Amino acid sequence: RSTPVPRVFADDTPTREGWSVGWRGKDVFGFDSGRLTVYGQTAETRQYTFEDRTPAVDRSRDNTFDNEVFGFSTDFTRTFGINRFTIGGDWSETTQQGVRSGTVPPAGETFPTSAFPKTDFTLGGIFLQDEITLLGGQLRIVPAVRWDTYELETANDPLYPGPRADQSHDHISPKLGVVWWGHDNFGLFANWAEGFKAPTPSQVNNYFANLAFGYTSAPNPNLKPETSQAIEFGVRMRDVSLFGAEVSGQAVVFKSDYKDFISQQVVSGAGTPANPMVYQWINFTDVEIQGFEARANAYWENGFSTRFACAYADGETTSAGVTRQLPSIDPVNVVVGVGYDE
Repeated sequence: RSTPVPRVFADDTPTREGWSVGWRGKDVFGFDSGRLTVYGQTAETRQYTFEDRTPAVDRSRDNTFDNEVFGFSTDFTRTFGINRFTIGGDWSETTQQGVRSGTVPPAGETFPTSAFPKTDFTLGGIFLQDEITLLGGQLRIVPAVRWDTYELETANDPLYPGPRADQSHDHISPKLGVVWWGHDNFGLFANWAEGFKAPTPSQVNNYFANLAFGYTSAPNPNLKPETSQAIEFGVRMRDVSLFGAEVSGQAVVFKSDYKDFISQQVVSGAGTPANPMVYQWINFTDVEIQGFEARANAYWENGFSTRFACAYADGETTSAGVTRQLPSIDPVNVVVGVGYDE
C-alpha cells in the first residue's frame, strides 16, 4: 500500500539573467555587410518539496541545477557578379552542475548526490556558402561546407556515483542546394547535405537509480557523435490565387541515412528491484528515415487566414544484420489553424 501523504509543500525558484550585444555594419573588412552577436546567460533552479507522511517518516527533496552559457555568432557577406559568398561561425561554452539532496532518500541511494558531474560543454563551427544566381534569378545553386567541433570536459565530482568520460570530436559536412523558379508562382528545389550532431553531456554522463520501482539510468562513456546524409526534393508555390485567397506553401519528400544514430533504449533488466531496467543512450549502427512533409498558408482580403501542415515519416534501424522499426519515430502529424485580423 502507498504511504498516505496528507500535506505537501513545494517551492520552485528559477532565476535567470542574460545579456547580448549585437553589431551590424556595411563595407567592413572587404565584405558588403557583417554581423556579430555576443551573448551570455546564467540560470539557477532550486526545487524544494516537503511531504508530511503519516505514519511514515516525513520526507523532503532539495534539488538544484545551475547552467551558465557564453557564446558568439558572426557572418560576413560579399557579392561578386553572380556569386554571393557568406562566411561565418559560432562558438559557445556551457557549464552545468546539479545536486540532489533531502531526507529519506530512495532505496539504494544516499544524499547528497549528483545525477551528472560538473561539465564544460564547448560547441564550435565555421561555414562557407556560395549562392550562385543564373537565368536572370530563376535558378539558384547553393554549395556550402561546414566544420563542426565539440569538447565535453568533466570535473572530478565525489557526489557523482557513476563512471564519467571526456570527449572531443570534429567533422566536415558539405551541402548542395538547387532552387529553380520555372514559373513566377511555382518552383522546384532539391537539397543534399551531410549532418553532424554531438552527444549532449546528459547523454554521455548521467546516473540515476530508483531500485524500489525497478529502473535505473546509466551513463554511456563510449557514446559516439551522430552523422548523416540526407536528400530531399520538393515543389514550392507563392502568390497563387485560389478560392479568392493568396496561397503559398511547399511539399517535400526526403530520405536520411544515419551512422551512430543516438537513441535512448532499455538495454537490460526486467523492471524489478532485484533486476531493474537499465535506460541508456546508445548508438544504432545504421538508421534510415524517409517521409513526406507539406505546408500551406492562405490569406483573404477580409482578414481571415488559414494554415495547414502535415508530416509523415518511417524509420528502420539495422544492427548485426537485423532490421526493425525505429521506435523513436513520431506518428503522423497534422496541424490546421484559422485566424482573423481585423
